[in-house]
Amino acid sequence: DVRDPRALWVNPAGLGVLREASVYAEIAAQDPGARGRLRQLSAGFNARGLAFAYQRDVFDGGRRGHTYRLGLAGASEGLAAGVAMALYRGDTKGTGWDVGASYAWGGALTVGGVAANIGQPVVRGLEQRLTFVPGVTWRPLGPAAALAVHGRITPDSVMGYAVGLSW
Repeated sequence: DVRDPRALWVNPAGLGVLREASVYAEIAAQDPGARGRLRQLSAGFNARGLAFAYQRDVFDGGRRGHTYRLGLAGASEGLAAGVAMALYRGDTKGTGWDVGASYAWGGALTVGGVAANIGQPVVRGLEQRLTFVPGVTWRPLGPAAALAVHGRITPDSVMGYAVGLSW
């Protein structure tokens, strides 16, 4: 149910829900402090459904990875749809696609889904499996509280599920 540039990594349909411009940046460090090491740097923007993001990873052994994501989405009357392309570079080359949709019933219930890793790119020796991610978010008290559930399903198994509560 992400509705800002981070939707490029979760469900690209979220890029089209809010008609605004926004940016984000994140830094992840290992052992923060004087001996800390930068492990990941991410940044992106969304301008009314057109989005771009970059992520730089520093792996053990000095390996580096770069991921570029470009997305496009739109929405009308509660229905949103979007597509995102991922270009993997660094110690690898690969391209994958994500297609997502969501539908909001009033302000209380949102259902959505994503088909991720279409094309099943091989990234640093690991095949990114085609994955389906259905999800539901219920807001019984409006924006003050939410219960969210989603699953991760590949063509041959259920990889996992998650339940989240925010207040």
